[in-house]
Amino acid sequence: MHERFVTLLTQLGEGFDTVIVDAPPVLAVSDAAIIGRHVGATLMVARSGKHPIRELEQAVKRLNQAGVEVKGFVFNDLNVSRQRYRYGYKGYVYRYSYKD
Repeated sequence: MHERFVTLLTQLGEGFDTVIVDAPPVLAVSDAAIIGRHVGATLMVARSGKHPIRELEQAVKRLNQAGVEVKGFVFNDLNVSRQRYRYGYKGYVYRYSYKD
């Protein structure tokens, strides 16, 4: 990574409480893995229903191999009016649904 970019991230981190860096898709290029080593937390953003779980797992694996821990996921373009959702983490399950 270019040294000036690392300097920019450092300066922004000193001047702001939160700095969000958008990176290209993990499986397409290595930018996210490189940038991820220089930030405080990495979140993966994915369009709901457009990426197979295997693809998301592969992206997380690639980041982990580069020394980047994914702290969480953001799913966008979520249509909650027509679907039921369920998610869980280590035994805890939360459910919600909407009806028309």
